[in-house]
Amino acid sequence: MQNDLNLEFETTIPTRLARPERPNHVWSYDCVQDRTADGRACRMLNIIDEHSREVLMIQVKRKINFVDVVDALTDLFILRGHEVRQAK
Repeated sequence: MQNDLNLEFETTIPTRLARPERPNHVWSYDCVQDRTADGRACRMLNIIDEHSREVLMIQVKRKINFVDVVDALTDLFILRGHEVRQAK
C-alpha cells in the first residue's frame, strides 16, 4: 500500500492475536479520558468480553493507575472465573 507521499505501509495482520472462541476466552480493556464541565479530568476503564461484546466493567475515577487495572481484572476473575489451559 502506498499513499501520495510514496510512503510504504505494512498491510499484514498479526496472526498471534487470540481469537475469541467462547465467552470469557478473550477480554480487552481500554482507558478513556474526558473532561467535566468544570475542566477536571475524568478517566474511564472499560473492560469487554471480545466474544460476546459484553461490557464487563466500566470504572470511572479522576485518576486510574496500574493498581486500579489489576484490581478490576482480579475482581472480574473472582466473579466470572478464569479459564484453565490444557497442556498440549
